[in-house]
Amino acid sequence: MTVTLEIYKLDLDAPRDLQTVEITDESITLEWKNSKAQVVQYRIKYGPLSGGDHGELLFPLGTKDSTQAKITGLRPGTEYGMGVTAVKDERESLPTTTNAVTALDAPKELTVTEVTETTMMLEWKRPLAKLDSYKLVYLSADGQRAEDTVPGNSESHTLRGLKPGMMYTISITAERGSRTSVPATISAPTGQQHFPKFLK
Repeated sequence: MTVTLEIYKLDLDAPRDLQTVEITDESITLEWKNSKAQVVQYRIKYGPLSGGDHGELLFPLGTKDSTQAKITGLRPGTEYGMGVTAVKDERESLPTTTNAVTALDAPKELTVTEVTETTMMLEWKRPLAKLDSYKLVYLSADGQRAEDTVPGNSESHTLRGLKPGMMYTISITAERGSRTSVPATISAPTGQQHFPKFLK
């Protein structure tokens, strides 16, 4: 009886060559080669390896020899375990599994709040992902480039030593280890330099 159950369970072969084809800060897109059996759909079970809510989704069979599935609503900077099984009627294959890490989300609502002739204060909202630091890159209109590294718990930073009356383009990226977010970018000028008026 046990042998019969095993044969019945393995009647559907598992999806093959499971791989991650696209990752954002809130989604993971998977692709795999379809089972040789005539399956109806695929079930994906997924959850963060660190613990938390797990999910389950059903996706229809792809029109070619492979199927793609996009899992959305994920947490940024989080490693997920995912298993894909072939499903037909009441039967289900063994799972094919993989792990993938969502991207770091970028700092939000980057704004310039205070400007002088040589300084510029930036403020932003922190990303959801855990961070080590931020990297700020600022480029002047005349081609001068500089960088600042800011602690990951910061929500503001003042750029100093800037040129008066100069347009700057500033980008800020979140960093953890060797991973970085997409940059948030803003452009703003420093204040004009004012010279004293001498009376004749």
